[in-house]
Amino acid sequence: MSTYNERYDDALSDAPWVTKTSNGRTLLFKYAPYPERKGYLFAATDLETVYFEALLGASVATRLSQVSEREGSANAGMEQAEAVLQSLHNAFEGGWAGASVEGEADDYFDAVYFLRSGDFAWQFNMTEMRGRQPLTFIAKHLLSPFSVLMAQDRGVELADSDQAVDAVAAVISDGGVARGLRRVTGAPPPASGKVALSQPTPVPKRARTPSPAATPVAPLPAITPSPERTPLARPPTPPRASASQVLPPMIPPSSPTPATKRTRAYDYAAGILPSSGPASRGPSTEPGRSRSTSPLKRILVAESIGLPSSVPPIPPSDPPSSTSDLPSSTQDPLIPTQKKKKKKDKKAEEAEEEAEADRRRAEMKRRMVAGGGGRLGRRR
Repeated sequence: MSTYNERYDDALSDAPWVTKTSNGRTLLFKYAPYPERKGYLFAATDLETVYFEALLGASVATRLSQVSEREGSANAGMEQAEAVLQSLHNAFEGGWAGASVEGEADDYFDAVYFLRSGDFAWQFNMTEMRGRQPLTFIAKHLLSPFSVLMAQDRGVELADSDQAVDAVAAVISDGGVARGLRRVTGAPPPASGKVALSQPTPVPKRARTPSPAATPVAPLPAITPSPERTPLARPPTPPRASASQVLPPMIPPSSPTPATKRTRAYDYAAGILPSSGPASRGPSTEPGRSRSTSPLKRILVAESIGLPSSVPPIPPSDPPSSTSDLPSSTQDPLIPTQKKKKKKDKKAEEAEEEAEADRRRAEMKRRMVAGGGGRLGRRR
């Protein structure tokens, strides 16, 4: 298989292009003698794919024997490579006027073209160019020559450069060529009438639809109440019931309330035990009622100012009764000895309290006469 080399460009550039149609497919061919040794260079393209073959003198004789076996009587009398190469040169020089080219498929080569011209027949075993070589080959051997030819025809001055792109740029910058290209390609003419180089086409911006202006809203008129209509009276909100009115009492009526128990504090300095009745509570806020004073308090007050008491003292020799309800010296006088089972009326409770106060006062006087004062008794 053949490999293309850039040193073949000069030899192929001097060779003319030959066109042939095979099986409805048009091909461009180039043939040139090998520059250094006996042999030839052959290229074929359809502007999409480029095929190439380089055949040297030793391989020419081998190819000749293969073609002779295939064609039989063809190539009769050609036993040397020089005769084959001369026949190929003559065929290309005549433009293949009486020649025919047929493409054939092959299992080893990329393409096989069989040439017949009179009594001469030849087979080209082609290899496809890969990578960037096809584009470079077409630019050097087709595009650049066409650009130079057009520049000479249009009078366009070309820059002194061996790059194909410089020649193409100079040609397409000409106004006449640019108009001709637009006419052929169907592109719209530019607004300035000149072709701008390397200027990208601006992307059209989408027109923004203006938003409609906000419609002013008229202010609402003030609502004036009608003098004929009387506003409806709102019913009063009933007061919320307190917790004491809603919840049932937790303490039965027969037992004394905690407030009463807490307020019955014994005054050891004055020897006063407030009563558990209604008189021991705070001052009443109801009008028309006067604050009453218990008999025990009146007696103690009288003693403090030196007034004689109407109650005779109890002699100290009398022992305290075992059945008495009085608490001992170590017992808290606030704790009652017996619980009341029945609810008594107000007068009975006051009578019991007065009797209790008398007994306590007598006991206290007895202890004072005996030499002790207070709960601790006589000091030792």
